[in-house]
Amino acid sequence: PAGTTVKATADGSITIEGFDATQSRDLMTASVSAINYATVDDIKAVGFTFSHLLARVAFVGNLDAQSVAYVPNMSATIHEAKLYGMSKTGTYVSTDGEAKWTQVEATTEGAPFASNTSVISLTKEGVSVFSDLLLIPETVGQGFCIYVKYSVNDGGEREQVIQLNSLVGTFEAG
Repeated sequence: PAGTTVKATADGSITIEGFDATQSRDLMTASVSAINYATVDDIKAVGFTFSHLLARVAFVGNLDAQSVAYVPNMSATIHEAKLYGMSKTGTYVSTDGEAKWTQVEATTEGAPFASNTSVISLTKEGVSVFSDLLLIPETVGQGFCIYVKYSVNDGGEREQVIQLNSLVGTFEAG
């Protein structure tokens, strides 16, 4: 994405600065162990190992099976959802086989990582709340939240903020 700079050196070190994860672009590296050819005739295809550098995360809303069993005509609708608190931008550095992300800028409720104001009718099978999310890998801390405005059985709208650290410990690359 715009504003991202990539530097790679002959020793295999890679630095990616200013990567904006809110742009939902995948980020991968390819590596290969040492290549040594005795002669030009020994040259063969090189097999690369590809690695995803971001964490793919999905938020799926669904009707609870026990609630539906108790209230057969149950309906629930999400009117708005926001995801915030996690890194928006970061810097990735890989040197000597050690790789690390550092946060540059975090998202806020007012400037969320993702938001959705489309009306979503929930099903027992589940419906995606946001399109594909590719987040910077990090420990899920206090303040990593999903805000949801919803209604049940066409009742009044309710709001809830869910702390993600109560559900998951880390966003892991892969």
